[in-house]
Amino acid sequence: MKPGTFVKVPAHARHNLTNTGTDDLVFLVIYDSAEPRLSRGPAESLSGQTVSSR
Repeated sequence: MKPGTFVKVPAHARHNLTNTGTDDLVFLVIYDSAEPRLSRGPAESLSGQTVSSR
């Protein structure tokens, strides 16, 4: 992928994201609301925090 590229992942599709480059990966995730039975309200903001997948 390159800057400006986007990917739409259909509902219920398995997906994964791996940074294969040497620079930090910065990405924006936009998704539709969860089913009402799964939603507990707004998610906590992680602005300015580093999140590890490991």
